[in-house]
Amino acid sequence: MRTSTTSIGRVRTVLVFAEGSNAKAVISSVIAHAYDNTDDERVSFVGPVTFDESTISHVRDILIPIIDSILDSLRLTKKSFEISVVNPGAVSVSDLGVEITGFSADVPMLLAMLSAALNMAISNDVVSTGHVASSDGDIAAVKAIPAKISAASDDRTICCFIYPALDKDRSLTVLSPVEKENTEVAVIGAKGRLKMTAVNDIADLAQAVFTDEAIVPSSLREGFFAVDCSDQPGGNPISTAVRFLVENNESRFWIVLERYFHAGETERAKRLLLAYSQFHIRIKQYPKEFGRKLIQLLRSLPPGTRKNRIDFPVLPTLECVNLTQFATKSDAGDIGLLYDAQKARRSGQNLLQPKSQKLPVMNPRITKIRLLLIL
Repeated sequence: MRTSTTSIGRVRTVLVFAEGSNAKAVISSVIAHAYDNTDDERVSFVGPVTFDESTISHVRDILIPIIDSILDSLRLTKKSFEISVVNPGAVSVSDLGVEITGFSADVPMLLAMLSAALNMAISNDVVSTGHVASSDGDIAAVKAIPAKISAASDDRTICCFIYPALDKDRSLTVLSPVEKENTEVAVIGAKGRLKMTAVNDIADLAQAVFTDEAIVPSSLREGFFAVDCSDQPGGNPISTAVRFLVENNESRFWIVLERYFHAGETERAKRLLLAYSQFHIRIKQYPKEFGRKLIQLLRSLPPGTRKNRIDFPVLPTLECVNLTQFATKSDAGDIGLLYDAQKARRSGQNLLQPKSQKLPVMNPRITKIRLLLIL
């Protein structure tokens, strides 16, 4: 479980100014704000950093349709975006009069827009670069990766560098053989300092960036926790990315919840439980075996954690009442377990301990007679 800070709609990248030996790389961030109004321009660009027309057209023609396709598959409404680039480093963007050209900022822009659209956090210790080369979500090589790696290595807040895979044939259409070799050498040299992650497409990208801790709360809040994507075509990077975001979310929920409880992050665990309950209330469905799974999870925790690090109740009583109104006859026994888990330390009993059979109390006189008979 990552412990670094996270942001929604903000993704770090590297800008490179000039070329060759004069190249200067600066750590920057792409920021995307999503909003529901899609009547006007779908994307606008603000801030001190400007974008040339070919880059803007590429965002509108390639990146926006990819985001739309993902949102549509998740049964979510389309969004419009406002994008800016900020530079928290020592170099002043305004002094350099920066205009972004080319497509090396495609990957961070796509991630920032997707993060904003899904209200899904991304770790601030990740830097990314790459060209989204097709509306299917393929990611192609970009130039100046050695300079970008060097800048990322010098920034101690960065732990992971995401870049386009270099083993594709088309990488040679962007990089000369010498550039490709220099890039490979730079990647190998950085592995002692950074986690170097090569991606072929947006499916690889989603799996590299979005953690279970980010996916679960986002899917519960935005409503795609239980979306059925079995009808998605196989082999397409977009559909593969969508399936990654929705498959096994029930298992993900319990895994993340257990991590939070074990780590003593009770408030995060309680917020996640509340989001889980509210999601099922919205869809008017009692989650199958919710009480049994919750009480088993709590019983599996170390006694010291249960006693000293969990502030019961783990779910408000009114929330339980609202949730159980959607239970069926088959859920009757589970409802009792849910309330046992919810109120465990408020009652005078330790409901989290499995019930054990009481041993019969032996009459001392009878026991003595039996012993004499045996002798």
